[in-house]
Amino acid sequence: MTGFVAFQVSRKDAAQNFGQAALLFLGASMRKDLIFTLSLALSFIAMLAIPLSQASDFMVYSVYKSVDLGNTGEVAQKDFYVNMGTSNGVKTGTKLKVFRMISTFDVTSQKLYKDMSFPIGTIKVIHAESNAAIARLDEIESPERTPATTRAVMVGDKVEISKD
Repeated sequence: MTGFVAFQVSRKDAAQNFGQAALLFLGASMRKDLIFTLSLALSFIAMLAIPLSQASDFMVYSVYKSVDLGNTGEVAQKDFYVNMGTSNGVKTGTKLKVFRMISTFDVTSQKLYKDMSFPIGTIKVIHAESNAAIARLDEIESPERTPATTRAVMVGDKVEISKD
């Protein structure tokens, strides 16, 4: 008759013992590769977990235009929704500079050349919450200051608090 001894092992102890046994089983070079791979994976995971909230991350994420009801003298309003709010220092009346990022293409080498930024105008906040705000057009830049693209605030345009 074969005998056996029963004993209780916690999950932590079992995991630790298994990890030690696995490392002993692997050769020295494989252990180094495994440790390097695990540290690289953990670094990547940590990098993804860091919230990136630079000024360039704030942008117009939606545009709504009021319906034209045909009333004489009535001007249709456009509301610009931005992903920055009171937690970022925005409040009702705050002016936001709007600028557009474009990637330029070098046709001679057939490669992307450079990302460029240029001003579009300013919008003024009419309503702000913790992480979002609604603004309306305050001023549009003159054609002399903007390239030959659409001279209007659009979804994807970057915003930052105006220093003026």
